Parts: sequence; structure tokens; C-alpha cells
Amino acid sequence: MAHVLGLVASARKLGNSEILVRAALAGARERGHDTAIVRTHDFDIHPCRGCMTCVVKRRPCPRADDVPRLIEE
Repeated sequence: MAHVLGLVASARKLGNSEILVRAALAGARERGHDTAIVRTHDFDIHPCRGCMTCVVKRRPCPRADDVPRLIEE
């Protein structure tokens, strides 16, 4: 069994993109997979500054946003 994550990047709640993602997740559930949906618009996400802290220094990103929460999903 796999964990299937549906990402909706549209700001429009229950718009066509979300309807399509929900339909795909329903198909995955019918096949026995665990599913979750994430609306990226509900997260506070900042663009990468390219500081390389996460790569070179192996430390968490200094940006204070919801990306760690999104990655956890």
C-alpha cells in the first residue's frame, strides 16, 4: 500500500483542479492506497533565496515558512 498525496496549487477552493485531484485520490483509495490532499494555497511558502544553508551547512532552511510542514505531508 502506498501513500498518495494530492497537491492542489490553485487558489480557487473546489475549482476544477481540486475536483480532478479528488477524483484521482478516490481511484487510489479504491485500490487500497492511503491518500491525503494538500492545498498549497493554505500554506505560507516563500521562495528559496539560494543561500545553500540546507545543502552546504546541512542545517534547516532559515526561511520561516510552512515548507517543513508541507514536506512532512
